[in-house]
Amino acid sequence: VFPAAILLFALLLPAAAQYKNLKFNQFDERDGLSNNTVNCIIQDTDGFIWIGTDNGLNRYDGYNFRHYKADAGDSLSLIHDHVLVFYIARDSSLWIGTQYGVCQYRKNTDDFIQYNRGYSHGYVRGFYEDKEGRIYTVNDRGQIYRIEKNNMVLLRDYNLHLYSYLNDAGGNHWFGV
Repeated sequence: VFPAAILLFALLLPAAAQYKNLKFNQFDERDGLSNNTVNCIIQDTDGFIWIGTDNGLNRYDGYNFRHYKADAGDSLSLIHDHVLVFYIARDSSLWIGTQYGVCQYRKNTDDFIQYNRGYSHGYVRGFYEDKEGRIYTVNDRGQIYRIEKNNMVLLRDYNLHLYSYLNDAGGNHWFGV
């Protein structure tokens, strides 16, 4: 047991030394973040860092934050300011799940397609994509929707209170309840 413990320690020592020089930057509202409560972070294929907060969506380019907010009078705005989850599809499109629906970011026009028709409300907890590239979403009520054109079609209602969701490589649905 003793030699194995030394070997394990010797193997871990170089890895621990690599982390000694890590540098962290902390951002908050004073630095331009829309809110200090961060719910999700993702990096897109163009290198932008997207940060979802309780009060809007932020895109960070390494220097500055760009804010996106919901605007009830603008159908091309973010659908809701309480951003909960992101998904990058195989076609590199960014999907945003909020407290009251889903939207897709369109980088060529710097706006959003809102998907909430047919949606019965609930916090979006996750996304997945099938082999044909169709996007699905799951909410905190255990409802699975397929996104079609401008509609969300309810496929299944598990009637569960969800906190997290995963669709694994085998197509299995995992629910954190």
